[in-house]
Amino acid sequence: MRQLNGGGGRRRRIISGFAVWLLLPAMSGVAAPAAPRLKVLGASQREMGKFPVNRVPSVRFLLINAGDAPLRITGIGADCNCLKMHPDRREAGPGEKIVLTVRLLPERSRGRFVRNILIRSNAAGAPTVLSLSGEGVFPLEVTPSDRLYAGHVRQGETWTGTWLLHRTEAGATPGIPQVKADFPVTVELRPEAEGRWRLTAKMTATRIGHEFQGRIFLPVTSPSGRQELELAFRGRMGREMAADPTRLFIPADPRVPFVRRFELFLAGEDAPPEGGKLVFPVLPRTGFRVVGTVGGERRRVVVEMRRERGTDGDEYDCRKVPVAFPGASAVEIELIPAKFLRQ
Repeated sequence: MRQLNGGGGRRRRIISGFAVWLLLPAMSGVAAPAAPRLKVLGASQREMGKFPVNRVPSVRFLLINAGDAPLRITGIGADCNCLKMHPDRREAGPGEKIVLTVRLLPERSRGRFVRNILIRSNAAGAPTVLSLSGEGVFPLEVTPSDRLYAGHVRQGETWTGTWLLHRTEAGATPGIPQVKADFPVTVELRPEAEGRWRLTAKMTATRIGHEFQGRIFLPVTSPSGRQELELAFRGRMGREMAADPTRLFIPADPRVPFVRRFELFLAGEDAPPEGGKLVFPVLPRTGFRVVGTVGGERRRVVVEMRRERGTDGDEYDCRKVPVAFPGASAVEIELIPAKFLRQ
């Protein structure tokens, strides 16, 4: 009898433990706190396709609070300053919806683009990311680009920039181009075929080592209400001297000898002219020596700056030494005294 009673007690303990195990999921579900959950209804990535830049369509994203507690939008941002975003509300109860309207600014909508929108809320987890893509087109398309780089233009020579325009919207017609530049530029617009035009800009380099840039504004006279086209170009006039390196550390003590070397070369030229001479300033008790030749296949000139042992002189302050080549811009070599240098 004692054996039977002992076995029954063990069975009752096993059954009681099994019942508690079955009730655990239900007990844990009751204890879970209520929380909001932000969900996107429909696609979170929208493709707008091609559209005229002056007729940028709006896109609406539909959000819903799929949780069981109030949802609050704490912030909406984008990866550019080209979007306007307007939610119809910033708080939503369980099951309620929020409509987010997104519009691309017309002046920032030209060309192919992909923009990301970040939505922060009191919902747990990472912020919600939306994506917007499309292509804004002008009534007149420009090739090869609306921005041209002219490079280095030799002094006295004329640079010509060419743009080809073709109609992408029925009836689109360019007007008279207007130029804004700090030097003389001539612009000519000619029709080439039906719906196609050639625009040329010409300028002559008159300065040495001068950076030039200009803009051409091309209105669209028909249809009315279209955004004007803006073209730009830039470059350098004349030959430009460059150095490598441009900063040299020298001993601060004028009695300490030193030798420093740097290379000079001309940008904007196939090769420097034969027989050219480098021009250096005369510094007290400091000599320059040119190692190498100017012209031929060797475009770089090695310049050696030397101060002999025992030379007297005042201590050098941090200064910039101009080095020039006839007909080219000057380059500055910065001398930086350093007390820790011994040679």
